[in-house]
Amino acid sequence: MESNVKVEDALGALLKVLIDPILARINPHAEASVGEEDISKQMEAIAWLYNHFICQDFPYLEFLNWSAFCRKAVILRTRLIRFMSLPKGGQDALQNLTSTEG
Repeated sequence: MESNVKVEDALGALLKVLIDPILARINPHAEASVGEEDISKQMEAIAWLYNHFICQDFPYLEFLNWSAFCRKAVILRTRLIRFMSLPKGGQDALQNLTSTEG
C-alpha cells in the first residue's frame, strides 16, 4: 500500500462512497431533518471505518476523535454542515473555517 495517503484523501474516498449518494437524494432546500438519520448512521460508520481500518493500514495517519472527524468531513462536504449540532456560535465558526480551507 502507498505510504503517501493523506487524511483528506482517505476520508474523501469514504465520503464519496457512503455520503455523496445520500446527499444527492436530499433536496438542498429541504429541512435538515430530511435525511438526518441516514447521514448520521453513515457518518458513524465512516468514523469507525477510518479510525479502525484505515489507520490500521496506514499507521502514520492521525486518529480522529468525533469533533475532528466532523470538522474534516464538513470541510470536504460543506453540505454536511446543516446536519451538525454545534454549540452557540459554532455554526458561524465552522462556516468561516469551511470558506477559508475549501
